[in-house]
Amino acid sequence: MIDIAFVVLQYGGYADTKCCLDSIKKKIDTDSFAVVVVDNASQDSAYQEIKSYIDSLHEERFHLLRNESNLGFANGNNAGITFAREKLDAQFVAVINNDIELVSDNVYRTIKRKFLEKKFAVLGPLILSGDGHYMTNPMAQRLFSMGEIDHEIQHSERILKLNEAHLLKAYNAYKKARKKKKVSTDISGFRTEQMDIKLHGCFLVMSPEFFKELTGFNPRTFLYMEEDILLLELLSHGLHSLYTPEICAFHKEGATTARADKYDRIKLIYSNRLKSQRIYKELLQGTYKF
Repeated sequence: MIDIAFVVLQYGGYADTKCCLDSIKKKIDTDSFAVVVVDNASQDSAYQEIKSYIDSLHEERFHLLRNESNLGFANGNNAGITFAREKLDAQFVAVINNDIELVSDNVYRTIKRKFLEKKFAVLGPLILSGDGHYMTNPMAQRLFSMGEIDHEIQHSERILKLNEAHLLKAYNAYKKARKKKKVSTDISGFRTEQMDIKLHGCFLVMSPEFFKELTGFNPRTFLYMEEDILLLELLSHGLHSLYTPEICAFHKEGATTARADKYDRIKLIYSNRLKSQRIYKELLQGTYKF
């Protein structure tokens, strides 16, 4: 058994992945760790680049998997989680984006202590964004209700129809003219440890409690709403999420969807979001009641 395995999913972005691995090597506070890089069928040279880099390390605890096709966020990560659990016998599995870099040097000690104190199933740390400001962990203190998820589904359907008709630009201009977005300056939530809340998917630590009931992310999703569905499944199994600011990570926020042109990117985002929203609604109807 090893203390912790880091699962790092990449779809392109070799330079980010290398920085991520370097930060783990530099900051991790246990010798009993492993890193599992999962290449999600990158369309560029990222797989060969990261393979050459890992080979140059000459360390058995760095592993590289390659999916034959792009499996999306959930199943791409699930491949690494399964490997970490079944092949490496990892006690904790940290699923992190390839554009994450560790800032804290107390990651494993804090995870172990918090697990003994709180028996969390999934832990999320304080996350700094690219400009050094606090980001979106914790994301929300409650899940979407049935009425709210119906509203989200209708919104996604509307965006897809407008995009198909090439009317989205005009629609966005109309919405912007009618409503100015309020920006919150309250950062108190980032300083306070909280339980049973939605955590950002760019850095999630799964504990032995998690693996008593679940094996990874919901395999029906491809992209978007994984955090919502994860919390819904945790609550339905009597499991707990934990946000702690005692661990800190830096998130570059490099979006792979930005490589597509605008029309295709909107279609990709909202078609997958709509699929995940419908899955969430099905789970909400069948497994958890507000």
